[in-house]
Amino acid sequence: MSGQTFEEWRVTGDPGGGYPPYEFTWSPMRNPHLGDPERGARGFLAAIESVGGRWADGPHLSRRTVTVTDWEEVTNGQ
Repeated sequence: MSGQTFEEWRVTGDPGGGYPPYEFTWSPMRNPHLGDPERGARGFLAAIESVGGRWADGPHLSRRTVTVTDWEEVTNGQ
């Protein structure tokens, strides 16, 4: 996967109602079986909206571009 560039999409927020803060990242590197990251994240938001979900904060949608490079061996300073 070295040299590959791809997008990750993330949904975060506080659902409220005693539920813990939510964070999930759709990424072809972390979750290759989930398919298109943007479609997955937007689909999750649509599912929340379809049931009338109201969160205390959010949900928030964000994305980033990731470039994978080869691991480079370094010394531990000794």
